[in-house]
Amino acid sequence: MGNKKKETMSLHTLGEIVLSCLERTDGGSPRLALEEVASRVLDAIGPRPDGEILQTPDPVSSAFVELLDQIVFEMDENGEARGGKVEEYILDDLYKRLKIFLSLCEGLDSYRKKLNFRVITADDALIISHYSLTDLVATLMSEFFEEPHLRFPILHAMVSFESEDLVGFLYEIARGKYDTDLRVLALIGLHMNDYGRINGWSMLGESDEQDFASLIRHVKGLPDAGPATGCVLLFRALEIEFAARRMEGPDDCGALLASLRELLRHDLDGVSMKSRIFESLSRVLDLLRRDALRRHLGGEESFRDFIRLLDRIPAGLFERASRLVEYLGEDIVTAMERMAGGDWARSDGSDSSLSAYLMSTGYDPPLL
Repeated sequence: MGNKKKETMSLHTLGEIVLSCLERTDGGSPRLALEEVASRVLDAIGPRPDGEILQTPDPVSSAFVELLDQIVFEMDENGEARGGKVEEYILDDLYKRLKIFLSLCEGLDSYRKKLNFRVITADDALIISHYSLTDLVATLMSEFFEEPHLRFPILHAMVSFESEDLVGFLYEIARGKYDTDLRVLALIGLHMNDYGRINGWSMLGESDEQDFASLIRHVKGLPDAGPATGCVLLFRALEIEFAARRMEGPDDCGALLASLRELLRHDLDGVSMKSRIFESLSRVLDLLRRDALRRHLGGEESFRDFIRLLDRIPAGLFERASRLVEYLGEDIVTAMERMAGGDWARSDGSDSSLSAYLMSTGYDPPLL
């Protein structure tokens, strides 16, 4: 059943594979370099690079693998790239992103030095946050105003830092005329920052946006908070995401999965902020790829709860969930198959993404 598990490698090893390609094409065009990279990745990894090849998956290495996957796709799609049909701006963007990750593979000092000579990107925001590069927080704050199209990834990186210097900045965003998703993110930053745990309610409590005002009532724990709105659900998703970053042992994992199950009880398809909620939950599913989850699933009831959780994941997120299952290994898939058709499944099995996934692995139940 299933394919043989791929050989795993580190971010540094992946970088060395790609760097060897660029050295051979030094001075050539981005198109030539990306063709060489795609060919080398196909030989070394296969046609669909994914997180399964990573020794220790994390947000940065996962983003690098997804970039390699996109390069392979663009350069190999029906052979069109060699005919010059892939738009040059796409190739230029892929090439620039590739160089960012390669500078990181050379070490953080190299990364910092090269960042000084180019415009910041969403990949940089992710890297700065993941490696806790506190010396670059001031750069992020400046770029938040200089690059409006990058405000969400930049602010997402900033709220992961706990600093008294950020409190006033976050309050200003939370109460200002910014997009609602940014205000929710700023509120999360204040909630997590011990220097500014939400105490300025007089500045935040009044809002002409009902959705955001409802979130304020929920965070304050008021009895008249009302049903969970899009802002509330995004706030909860982000809480889970940042908790996943701190997850260490099986107990942490159990608490996080319980919060995730509670969130998935809501119909996420029809709420505002859906795209941001799905983005956050995608990152959560990537962050769960740790040994702590394997240890947590050692108990039968914990394993059943995990299967029920997977069966609640919206179809739009299930590709991420399938990567998580593949990371856990074939023994987990086999155990899921043994339980298939039991009380974990939805009453309407035809709508179950988990059932469809199990069947795609070769499981062929008489009834689901």
